[in-house]
Amino acid sequence: MNMKILQKQGIKFNMQNKVETIKNNKSGAIVSTVDKDGNKNNFDCDVVLISVGRKANTNGLNLEAAGI
Repeated sequence: MNMKILQKQGIKFNMQNKVETIKNNKSGAIVSTVDKDGNKNNFDCDVVLISVGRKANTNGLNLEAAGI
């Protein structure tokens, strides 16, 4: 499934947020985040799915000289 299909089913995506805390409550969880602009947000959720991306740290490896 792609993101558009899941959004049509009512699932909300909050991209580029840093999770600060996740607290359980009776209906699921409350997730406290900070977005890329520094705004704090609280989300009341049934289920929490977190995906972590990685950014390559290639500084100082001189990849251009190696032809990469």
